[in-house]
Amino acid sequence: MYTISEARRALDNRDISSQELTRQYLDRAKEKNPTLNAFITICEDEALRMAEDADIRMQKGVMGPLTGIPFGVKDAICTADIRSTASAKILRTDQLGTIIFTSDGQSFQRK
Repeated sequence: MYTISEARRALDNRDISSQELTRQYLDRAKEKNPTLNAFITICEDEALRMAEDADIRMQKGVMGPLTGIPFGVKDAICTADIRSTASAKILRTDQLGTIIFTSDGQSFQRK
């Protein structure tokens, strides 16, 4: 595992791609999550898509300091089209469905 500085250096030196780096962190998250319970939702497909986009931007030289660096978003932050529960059981029960926020800021319940 890399620190952010080490990951940036490895990406800049092309020792690793963002997709490879993201895969390492996803694998680690899935391995450790049953014990740590750190993630409610792991958005693997979205993370890999974002990593692919980051690799393309880095090849073009269009990037910021965190481009290509994997990250997690706290469940208390509402994200478009991904369930947000704030770790409250009432917001993730089968009876109520799951609250999903859309990109226009509206919410709806998915059953």
